[in-house]
Order: sequence, then C-alpha cells, then structure tokens
Amino acid sequence: MIFEVVASKKFNYTGLTVVKKQPLVFSVNGLWKDLGVSCDANGWNGKIVMPLAPWIYDNDLLDSQKAVPGQNYMKLMGKIGEITFEIGNVKNKTILMPDTGELVLFANDIEWLYFNNSGRITVAII
Repeated sequence: MIFEVVASKKFNYTGLTVVKKQPLVFSVNGLWKDLGVSCDANGWNGKIVMPLAPWIYDNDLLDSQKAVPGQNYMKLMGKIGEITFEIGNVKNKTILMPDTGELVLFANDIEWLYFNNSGRITVAII
C-alpha cells in the first residue's frame, strides 16, 4: 500500500486498520516544507538563522505546542487512537503497531501552524 502524507493536513487518515503488535514495514520517500524550510521525514530541529538578523531563533519555547513534544518539527509520525509513535525517514523498517485501530499519519508541527506547511511524503507499507 502506498500513501501520500500531506504536510498541511493535521491528520492523514489511511483507512488502514491495524492490530496491536502487528508488524508493518515502512519505506518513506520525499521532502516537504515547514514555512520554507525543506526537510525529509526526519524533520528539522526548529533552529533557523534569521536572514535579517545575526542571531539564531530557537523554537524550543514552542515545543510543548507540537502535536508530539520532544520530536523534530515535520517528523513523520503515526497515530492509532490516542497513541502516537515516530516513523521518520526510514527504508524497509519494521514497526510493531502500538494499538488496534486506524493508522493515521502526520507531520509533527505546532497544533495551529499546519497552514504554513507544503509538500507531500510518500509512505509505502507492507
């Protein structure tokens, strides 16, 4: 199965029902952007050099407002019910499903800033 995960959608519903402890093999490809910062599905750390200022802007203060605090901005994540788990930019990686239900995929970002994301990541699951 191949799914496109849209960066600007808070949740990308796959329609795929999984069972707790079911092994799925993930392969991820592509790039997406967070307000112009291009990255793969491992995301980025939130530290950018501001083009008009000689200092570094640190988004760590906003970490608690991300869908999954502690994970990179734009990191590919999975969600089943209320349980989230990291996927990232993987090739042929087996991940055991943490719960039973529909698999949802998304880019980790601040809850109210999905509108400034663009691009898509392709996720193949076997």
